[in-house]
Amino acid sequence: MEGDYKYLHMKLKLPPYRFLVVLAAVSIVSSLSFAAVPPDDIVSKLQQKYETIGTIEADFVQEAASKAMKRSDTSEGRVYFKKPGRMRWEYKKPLEDLIVSNGKTIWVYQPDLAQAIEKPFDAGASGLATDFLSGIGDLKKNFKAKVADGNTITLVPKDPGESIRKITLALDSDGLVRKTTIDDAFGNETSITFKNMKTNVEIKDSLFEFKPSKGVTIVRP
Repeated sequence: MEGDYKYLHMKLKLPPYRFLVVLAAVSIVSSLSFAAVPPDDIVSKLQQKYETIGTIEADFVQEAASKAMKRSDTSEGRVYFKKPGRMRWEYKKPLEDLIVSNGKTIWVYQPDLAQAIEKPFDAGASGLATDFLSGIGDLKKNFKAKVADGNTITLVPKDPGESIRKITLALDSDGLVRKTTIDDAFGNETSITFKNMKTNVEIKDSLFEFKPSKGVTIVRP
């Protein structure tokens, strides 16, 4: 029974490549207000801000609902992001797991199983995701945006082949992102609430490397 829960918990985690597109979107609107900005100008302002962001550090609460499994799951932890292509997801509740990438390789570490899955960084990732991970994403090229009542921004990929249907960003009265929601092509929905976000702080490159402890099995599918 415990093994079944662990499997479902990992399946419901937000795929890391998809999240990084959202993380980029969150960072670039974190200090902007769009109440009086015409929709045609939104993406240009986002792009300008995105280009100034080098690192992100934040606490997060993730709520993922799977249509296929008819199940939802809530996770909490801390995330680190550094251009180009580096990320570290420290899941702390309800289970401790780690997703980390140095931009070339990605590892998914499950401490209770003493196992880490290792894959090439771009395996299965969309061009949209890898562009943003590499720091060369072009929001104007890839997204259409619209504002609802000044507090909600919706980003829709222009490429109908993307697995992301839309990204919705909910802002507070100061124009800061309080929640993001991703709807994918499979009918799944993932919401992420950010707290204590910091941008352009110093983050050591070593944080994005995975050094397995003795006894940890590396699986290369």
